[in-house]
Amino acid sequence: MVKKSLLGKIAKAVVMASIPIITMFPKLNAQTTFEINPFSQPNDTTLSYYGSGDVDLNNVRDWNDHNLISQGIQNDQADIDGDGISGTSEDAGLFAKYLNADTLLPQINWANPNLKTEQRKDWVKKMLAIDKTNEIPPVQSYWMCGQYSTQTIINFHGFSELKDSTIASKFPKYNLDNLGRFNLPVYQVGISWGEPISHANNAVLIGGNPLNFYDYYFFDVSRNDKEVVIGDVLMPENSKVEINSTRFMGSGGISTYPFVKFKFDEEGIPSLDGDPSQYLILQCPVNSIKPNKSNLLEKFVLNQNYPNPFNSSTTIDYSIPLEDKVKLQVYNLQGKLVKTLVNEKQRQGEYSIPFDASGLSSGIYLYKMETSKGSQTKKMSVLK
Repeated sequence: MVKKSLLGKIAKAVVMASIPIITMFPKLNAQTTFEINPFSQPNDTTLSYYGSGDVDLNNVRDWNDHNLISQGIQNDQADIDGDGISGTSEDAGLFAKYLNADTLLPQINWANPNLKTEQRKDWVKKMLAIDKTNEIPPVQSYWMCGQYSTQTIINFHGFSELKDSTIASKFPKYNLDNLGRFNLPVYQVGISWGEPISHANNAVLIGGNPLNFYDYYFFDVSRNDKEVVIGDVLMPENSKVEINSTRFMGSGGISTYPFVKFKFDEEGIPSLDGDPSQYLILQCPVNSIKPNKSNLLEKFVLNQNYPNPFNSSTTIDYSIPLEDKVKLQVYNLQGKLVKTLVNEKQRQGEYSIPFDASGLSSGIYLYKMETSKGSQTKKMSVLK
């Protein structure tokens, strides 16, 4: 028996009232094109990462981490290939390629447009195999499709408000231990095919266009992570499909709002059902590993640029423990200075510096940060 998802019962007025940003992004039409993988607004900060490579948890991914992976360390951050087994030779090999700028780590480069659809789908499948949400006993009166869908969203996203113990206590039916574990954008999906029949599952946008039905990967954790396609028992030809974003409110309620709706004709051909929501945006927030506040004042840190590799622009983050003279410069592999990004005295704190490489050719470049405490140099890769 299929019951209506609890997520679908939230009143529209409540949903709209819970969204603070409603006017920054205009409505889109079917002709809109997308350059990168979009999220829905507002985005929540991811709090933890899986398979990031930062094994020693010093907010830097380097060859020291690679040595630990090669030694077989049992650490979630060492599971680079996402197969649930940490510190394998495959993990070490993939991470070495990443450090040499020969490959991407899909989990921390999800927004990179160079990733192919099948790569994204394969990564989602690997994460689902580790997730284990589908092993929760399906008690009819308690754990239904809506709860499965919501638990999956919690596990994949990072919702900062749910880390608050007061708010977390208002969601006793959900396990928050894996909050944001996988750092991937997972959406709640509502499928209906005649009142009052409906079902909730999940979707990930693995393509580049959220207005294209086939750019989504639909799955149902309540049925052992089964892929859901048109013609499936829970997505028949006469269905309507809503891709929703989820918000957790301090009151203990859950609100969803659809940003894209699809419908199928008698032959199962999907098309947009009305205009896309104003909440659908073109800019994908960057998910990056930030220095922990508790460690911020202990030493100066130069982080890996993000995204990396990149086409025309990237961002370099760093932090300094005390006021100091900071110089940040970019060089080519021949040691020639390409650009000086920073050359001034700066106060203690964190900084994010954009770098425009639109005039550079493809290749590996070095960026070097110098302070009175020493210097650090890292590689970045430009792909045209």
